[in-house]
Amino acid sequence: MKHHFLFCLSLFFCLAILSFAQETHRLPLGAQETRLDLAVIQPGQIYSSFEGKMISEEELITRLASARVVILGEDHDNLEQHQKQARFIELLQKKTKVVIGMEFFEMQQQAILEDWVNQKIGERELLEKSEWFKKVGFHYRHYKPIMDVARKYTIPTYGVNIPRSEVRQVSRGGWNALSEEQKAKFSPLEKDPEHRYLIQRMLGKFAIMAGKEFSTVYAAQCLWDAAMATHILEILSQHEERTTMVVIVGNGHVSYDLGIPRCLKQRGENKQISLVFQSVQARKSPHGENFSKQKSPHGSKPKNPHSDKPKSETSSDKPKEVKKDPHFNMGMSQGQKSEIFSRNLGKYVVGTYDASNYPLPRLGVMIEERDEQVKILSAVPHSFAHNMKWQAGDAILYLNGEKLNSLLDLQVALLSVNWEDKVGWIILRGEEKIKGEGQIKRFQ
Repeated sequence: MKHHFLFCLSLFFCLAILSFAQETHRLPLGAQETRLDLAVIQPGQIYSSFEGKMISEEELITRLASARVVILGEDHDNLEQHQKQARFIELLQKKTKVVIGMEFFEMQQQAILEDWVNQKIGERELLEKSEWFKKVGFHYRHYKPIMDVARKYTIPTYGVNIPRSEVRQVSRGGWNALSEEQKAKFSPLEKDPEHRYLIQRMLGKFAIMAGKEFSTVYAAQCLWDAAMATHILEILSQHEERTTMVVIVGNGHVSYDLGIPRCLKQRGENKQISLVFQSVQARKSPHGENFSKQKSPHGSKPKNPHSDKPKSETSSDKPKEVKKDPHFNMGMSQGQKSEIFSRNLGKYVVGTYDASNYPLPRLGVMIEERDEQVKILSAVPHSFAHNMKWQAGDAILYLNGEKLNSLLDLQVALLSVNWEDKVGWIILRGEEKIKGEGQIKRFQ
C-alpha cells in the first residue's frame, strides 16, 4: 500500500514538471468555436484570447481589477513568471482591495502567513514553521517576490491547499475513501472527458504506465482542484464584495479553464479570470543554430554547436553561401522569439522566457541531514561541489558564513547567493576541517 501511494503521488507531482514539456499548451480543448485556433506570443507580450489580440499591461490590470477571482497559472520553477506575478499584484492593489491565495501553503497554516504579512516573524521562521523545504520542494526564492509584496503592502495571504493526509486517502482508494463530510465539502466535479484527457497528456507515458492506478492519480488531481476552489470561496466570503483574490497555482490547475476555474463555475462563481504564463522555449533549426539568438535574461549566450570544429585542410576561410527558401526564412524569423499555443489556453496568456538557464544557483550535491550535520552523498560533475573537490561523506559545516546543522540552514544560507558569487565554506572530512572559497559557476 505504501508503494502504491508513493507511486501515485510521484506521478501526480510530475504534473507540475511535465505539463508543458508534453506541449499541452497546443491542445484542441475548450470553447468549441476557437478550440482549433492557434496564436503566437513573444516574451513580454500579453494576449487576450477572447479578442484574439495583444493588449497592454495597463489594460490587463484594469480588467483583472473587475474580477472576483484571478487565477494565475505558472511554471513553478520559472523565476521571471513569479516576478511578473508580484508586479501584477502590486499594480492591482492600487486599483482594488486584493487578497492572495497560494497553492504551496495549506489552509491550516494561516496563522503563520498572518504573522509573516504583519511582520511578526522573519523569513527563516516562515520557512521553518511552514516546513517549506519538506512540503514544497521548489526553491523559496522563486516565490520570494510574491511574499515580499504581500508583506510590503500587508496584503492578506492565504494557503488554499489541502493537507496531504486527505490526498493520501484519495490516492489509495479514490473518492469513496473520503468521509461523507469530506465528500460534501469537496464534492467531485461532473465528469469531463476533456479534463481527464488534459491530465493524461500532462503525464504522457506515465499515464499509460500507471494502468488502472491512473484513476487514483486523476482522482487526487480532481480533489486538489475541488479543494482549492472550495477554499477560495470560503476565503472570499470573509471579505467585502469589491475584493479581488489573486490565486497562484501551477498551470495544470488552470489550463483551458478545466481545473479550478471549472470547479468555481460549477459552484456559482462566474466573475473569474484565468491567466496562463507561457514559456517561450529555445529551439534549434534544421541547420543546428539556436533559434533564441537574443541574449537570455540570465546572461548566458547560446553556443554555436559548430564553433569548435576544426577547419578541414581544403576548406576556405570564406563561409559557403547557403540558399534558403524565403518562406522558410520567414518561419525561422518568427520562431526565434515566439511560441505557438492554443487560443483557449487561458483567457489571457503572458509570454515569458523559459527557465532552462537556472536563474538560481545550485551547489550540485546530493545531501542528507544526519546527526545535526549536512552530509554529502555525491557531487555532480563540473558543479561547484565537484570543483571544490567535495566528496561523499563530507559534512558541510559552514557556507557563506552561516553555520549548518540542517537542510533548512543550508537553504537559508543560499537565499542571498547568486551565480558567479564567491562563497566561503568549511567542510569536515573524517576528523579534518577543510576551509576554502570558490565561485559558483553555471554547469550542465
